[in-house]
Amino acid sequence: MTTAPRHPATHVPAADTAPLPTSRRPRLSTPVLVALDHEWNVLRRQRRVLRRVADWPTLTPESETLTAVTRSIRDLDDLVRATDRVCHDADAVLAALVTIARSDEVAARVVLQRILPAVISRSASWRRRVGNEAAMDILIGAAGLAIAAFDPVRRPHHIAPALVSDVIWIAYQRAQRRRRLDVELVPSWKLADWSAAAVTRDPIVALAEVVAEAERAGVAARHLATIRDLARAGSPSRAASDHAVTPRTIRNRRDAAAADIRDALGPAWRDWRTPLVA
Repeated sequence: MTTAPRHPATHVPAADTAPLPTSRRPRLSTPVLVALDHEWNVLRRQRRVLRRVADWPTLTPESETLTAVTRSIRDLDDLVRATDRVCHDADAVLAALVTIARSDEVAARVVLQRILPAVISRSASWRRRVGNEAAMDILIGAAGLAIAAFDPVRRPHHIAPALVSDVIWIAYQRAQRRRRLDVELVPSWKLADWSAAAVTRDPIVALAEVVAEAERAGVAARHLATIRDLARAGSPSRAASDHAVTPRTIRNRRDAAAADIRDALGPAWRDWRTPLVA
């Protein structure tokens, strides 16, 4: 069996989903990450913890999938590897763990270990603004909230990148949006002194950013192709003509693609008011 890394909690992946625990680590160390590394190294081979894991399949409807995984693990790193997106049934395993995590802190810790590398990677620009130590304290708290609130029944696909997006949203983007929505009340006589500069954003630029983010989150290529085809054609009827199908078929593909992107990108996408598919 491959020897687990000395600091599995702090490695950074190249993409939005975390790699296996043996991946290269970043040069990032904060007190909370050091504590998490120590905690994981203590937990991952404890016999009482592994016996507890063996009982998990009785706690979730995904018992068959989870039973097959937990039957052979000798280290919690094995369980993290089973949730990697290239593995068969990885989403089903992660869905089961998220469900169990509502009442079991060890399951929550496994899910955190799975998403933490991607959370570190995705938060790089934010950490440069507020500092690594403060950012990681906030992100770990946000991760606990995201795991507790995640509904794998409603969002059964791309669970790892969806959780990462939820963490970033809770830790940073939600507060930022609230600040943008703050209203400053001023006397009516002062309004004449305010310029009415309109701020507009090119919809195609916004669309390109969302498609790029969805691609990093692992959304199926066929869904991304549908959105790009619609953008090029300008309407479902023109896209249907290009592909020799009916407009209804294009609209069905469009709706399926939009739903998949919402699931993958999490709250930041679901709350976005720009009418992409209007």
